Amino acid sequence: MSYNWKSLKKEFITKSNGNKKYTLKQFAEEKGINYKTLRENAKGWVEERRTIQGQKTDKIIKKTIERQIETEVQMNIRHYGMANKLLSTMDKTLDIESIIKSPKSLNTLAKALKTLQEVQRVATDADKQSGSSAGVIDDFIKAVIDTDGTSNGNEDPNKKV
Repeated sequence: MSYNWKSLKKEFITKSNGNKKYTLKQFAEEKGINYKTLRENAKGWVEERRTIQGQKTDKIIKKTIERQIETEVQMNIRHYGMANKLLSTMDKTLDIESIIKSPKSLNTLAKALKTLQEVQRVATDADKQSGSSAGVIDDFIKAVIDTDGTSNGNEDPNKKV
């Protein structure tokens, strides 16, 4: 009996669908082909299936990682945009001098600015760079607290007001 070995090979490789335990013997039984005949004509099929399955797994992993990266990038872009909107709002608020009535309210705004800066630095991956300006904001917060008279420099600048 004559068989289309190319077609049978394709079917064996795709039918196993990742099942490493799917054997040539099982395939021969399903197709009604003498196992010895199939084995003689199917040299390298199992290895080729293994190679193709490995390539498929690698592609799945790569595509999954790419999608995770894209999701994180989109999240960072969104956070960065929101941080910019908040910065713009703070900028407008600081222009209205009557809102800032005390060093304590200025301190609150400074803390919000520091948090905003941290969000932006994480979103832009700037924390890997040296020379953070977060220390300048910390110093500013301490100075405002000292001038307010609510602290002698011992108050935590990160403490909620």
